[in-house]
Amino acid sequence: MALFRRKSASSESINTSTQPLDANQQQLLQLNIDFLRLLIAANQPEADATVITRSQLGLPTVQATTLASCTDEVIRTMAACGFSLFNFNFHLADMWERMAKTGAQQSSVQRYASDVNGTVDANNTIEIAYAGFAECALFFAWHLAQQQPIAARVMLGMREETASILAPLQLWQVRQIAQRSYQMLAPRWPTNPYFWVDMLRYATTGNEEHYRFAKLMGTQLIARDMEPSAFMRVSPTAEPTITGVRG
Repeated sequence: MALFRRKSASSESINTSTQPLDANQQQLLQLNIDFLRLLIAANQPEADATVITRSQLGLPTVQATTLASCTDEVIRTMAACGFSLFNFNFHLADMWERMAKTGAQQSSVQRYASDVNGTVDANNTIEIAYAGFAECALFFAWHLAQQQPIAARVMLGMREETASILAPLQLWQVRQIAQRSYQMLAPRWPTNPYFWVDMLRYATTGNEEHYRFAKLMGTQLIARDMEPSAFMRVSPTAEPTITGVRG
């Protein structure tokens, strides 16, 4: 059985307001909207981003151009996919365990005196926005890990082990990790040959099948990220097999 086989999409129109969003869904929606706008800003030719930021937030030229031309309505629809469009490697529990131990012996003054690792130029708007967004995204993840770990799994692709590491962190620890590791944050699945292509094909064509395909692909990629061994058992080549309308 192919893990990523497409099924025919229904003829229903996309309606992101059919059911009211709860508080966490609203927060995720706004984070996704803000992240898409951050991607647009970072991919402008005149953007004052660093080399690392351009590498982390960079999109292929065609995709960057398409995203920049999206209307507010299309951006909101893409953002309402139900999972984060940004990646903070919440599926890598070992990495989060190492970061959670950093700074544990600092004094109270040291805990709050840190800056963003001394790397952000006060005049660099993109870099400040990047670091600020990462901090908000991580506080949201920390909140979900504490209150709704299942939602963290669905929305952020957070493994249970990562949630158990994040949940007991103190506020100053969450802030420090975000400040020191903000450039770890990036678009989700940037090298997947289907996800962003389908999202942006929806943006340019209005064909709702592409939006549904992207959402389906996203949920399956989350499952792969969290349970890579199970994915490999189902699909030894780890390559998706997609059938359906393209173009």
